[in-house]
Amino acid sequence: MQNLVENLVWTLVNDTKNRRRITQNTMALLFLELLNCTDKLAASENEGDHSALVMTALREIEENYRTASLTDIAEKYGVTISYLSAAVHSTTGFTFKSLLRRKRMEKAAALLSGTKLSVSDIIMAVGYENTSYFYRAFSEMYGVTPREYRLRQRG
Repeated sequence: MQNLVENLVWTLVNDTKNRRRITQNTMALLFLELLNCTDKLAASENEGDHSALVMTALREIEENYRTASLTDIAEKYGVTISYLSAAVHSTTGFTFKSLLRRKRMEKAAALLSGTKLSVSDIIMAVGYENTSYFYRAFSEMYGVTPREYRLRQRG
């Protein structure tokens, strides 16, 4: 986490190319790292508390990124999708969908660099059914295709 904070401060102090994107991604990674500490929080998830619902949604992304669904969480806790969506966005600055996509892309990148799985298998493993959407989203996040990403990580 210290490296993420240092990266964030350095990016904010220095005028770098893609400053906004780097800052957003660093903040998201920092936030996901903090999620690993959520089991130490005292808030009860059954109280219907705004914070607890958001933490539940974020934990769902972290632990079940392949199948995570805002609809399922809202139904389970008896709140509307719009309420839960707004709560996640107001707390994190990101939508549930964008946080989920980022987690899936990070997992896909890890699989691309750490395994010999085919891109098709990785797409399914991270929870996407639409191959063209995955390619578009991956290229948008990393600036290269999944194949190019794999080649750069190995080269």
